[in-house]
Amino acid sequence: MIFEIDQYNAHAAFLWDDVSRYDFIIQSVRDLVNLSDSLNDGKPSVERLKIIAESDLLPSVRLNAFETLVNRYPIDDFIRQLLEKGMKSLNIDELIFCAGHSGRKGMERLLHIIKTEKLKHRQILSIIRYFQENSFSESTYLLMSVYSETEDLEIKFEILQSLISFGKLKELSMDDFLINLLRDECDASLKNKIIECLGECGTLSVVETLLTMQKSSLNLIRNNALKEAIKSIQSRNAKGESGMLAIEDDKTAEGKLSFPEDSGDTPDIKED
Repeated sequence: MIFEIDQYNAHAAFLWDDVSRYDFIIQSVRDLVNLSDSLNDGKPSVERLKIIAESDLLPSVRLNAFETLVNRYPIDDFIRQLLEKGMKSLNIDELIFCAGHSGRKGMERLLHIIKTEKLKHRQILSIIRYFQENSFSESTYLLMSVYSETEDLEIKFEILQSLISFGKLKELSMDDFLINLLRDECDASLKNKIIECLGECGTLSVVETLLTMQKSSLNLIRNNALKEAIKSIQSRNAKGESGMLAIEDDKTAEGKLSFPEDSGDTPDIKED
């Protein structure tokens, strides 16, 4: 109520230059400063936040303290201990946040949570983003499963973005999964995102499939996306792989197939 009255008086003073209201505003600000000092108990803000994160009874208050600590202050050993303790919270939002800032151990906790808990939309998105930020490629197959089970476009987009970052780690191949998605997906924007994903982390084994799709597609935007994906795959595998067909670069006829250099599979050509 005091805050609302203060707002009204500040607004009135600005509009009508009512000097009589200024003293009231100044005194209100002083009262707020005094109140803040009394709550602080003379402790630095970071120490007060640590106490709140550790012991406040309300999960939402603890979460706000955790967020402020992580975003504004260096994470010391004590904050790490608080985050580890927070991973055991019965409040799912607090648990997710603390795990998301606890390294590999936190990622493993989130992997368990997304498998076993019934989560809200925003909670699933948060976990997927933490996987991505921490390059936690061990979540790849789980995310593939989540993608197949959800109808939520935002979650699907976020999963594809994570797969792009994981695919660049060169630890696993997602060719079959992505090609099947591309064939089955009906949403146009998702199709283009899948093509982008293939371009970023697909291998030469998908080039022929993408080329066939490009030739059969009447959609100019999709055609260009497929063309760029093929170029991207080729540029990452400039000389191709032994025994595998690759698309020639732009100096040759577009879409023409050629044998990779030094593959040993170049056929003999007899002269008449």
